Amino acid sequence: YWTTDDVLESAHVPQSLIILGGGATAVEFATYYTSLGRDVTIIQRSEQLLKGSDADVAEALRRRPNVVDDFPVVPR
Repeated sequence: YWTTDDVLESAHVPQSLIILGGGATAVEFATYYTSLGRDVTIIQRSEQLLKGSDADVAEALRRRPNVVDDFPVVPR
């Protein structure tokens, strides 16, 4: 279990990771680790990433190549 501080301070880059939550910080870390070729899964309560943001923006993010499509989003 890592907090965001742990992730930022660690020199270790895991081969895969699970991110809890689908907010801006979660999506940012998922995008970063995906760009490093890591397997990333987001687990969240909502079916929409970035809950509270415009649904069109969240959907566009899901469609961006090599970003969100590279990791599955598992609703709770």
